[in-house]
Amino acid sequence: MSELNDEIKLIEPKEIKATIPTTTKICTKCKKRMITGENFDKSGNHSVAGMPLYVSKCRECNKEHIKRESGIKASYPLKSIKFDEIFKKDEPIVTSMISSSKGGKTTLLYNLIDSIAKFNDVVLFFTTNSKAKIYRHFDNKKLIIIQDFDPRIIYALHHLNQQCNNKFKFFVLLDDIIDVKYSAVISQLYSTYRNAGFSCLHSIQYMKYMNCNSRAQCHAIFFGRMNSVHEVRKIVEEYFYGFTKLMESIPEKYKSKTDKLDYLCMYYMKNTENYNFIVLDVLNDELYKIRSEVIIK
Repeated sequence: MSELNDEIKLIEPKEIKATIPTTTKICTKCKKRMITGENFDKSGNHSVAGMPLYVSKCRECNKEHIKRESGIKASYPLKSIKFDEIFKKDEPIVTSMISSSKGGKTTLLYNLIDSIAKFNDVVLFFTTNSKAKIYRHFDNKKLIIIQDFDPRIIYALHHLNQQCNNKFKFFVLLDDIIDVKYSAVISQLYSTYRNAGFSCLHSIQYMKYMNCNSRAQCHAIFFGRMNSVHEVRKIVEEYFYGFTKLMESIPEKYKSKTDKLDYLCMYYMKNTENYNFIVLDVLNDELYKIRSEVIIK
């Protein structure tokens, strides 16, 4: 038995090193060889510092390329839209707002509150942090700030309005409420509750926090700065690629779908700098811009 044990002594396993596949390319400008395994995003698209690249250039050359890329905003200039012009319609409106943390979402909501209140009887503001300092500035008399989302409130007001022949108009605001993606009442707010005098705006950091059916029902969508180029690409592919007026403005040198998506990503990022938001008017097939103004009181 001891001999057998000697024969089958545990053999120390060889060290196995994990290797990350990389791609070797030549920079088209400086002609230096570059290993680009770490320079590509998950989709295989070359990127640097969160910015999509149009050609195979190394990081340093591409920084210059991005700086010199001109006319992006001018290719399809966005008209400014006033706060009152967004919610001036008599009929209920369902909207959403998508922007990363520190992108100016809550500040923009503050800018929109008075315009929303003009055309509604009650504004319900659901948030996960009702004691935050910024909410001290929300002082409209029609506004009610509520800690956490409670669907029973919506159901109760819906029942009340039915008894009053839809006499009242309610506007529901959800600021970074992320656990309601498959909530039945949220789906109803975006579909059937419009006929009962309910409007809605859901402010989120990523598209994944809102189900596709609710997103498809939106009359208007506010797009702000995104910290991830992957999220920018998702937004561009779903909402901007195929937008006829914008597609027609893309320079001819961007011929393939990938090149056009890269250009639209750059267009998106340029137009959402400095707390600017792109407003997609789905019903009228138009794009506007609006700025999240700083609160000074």
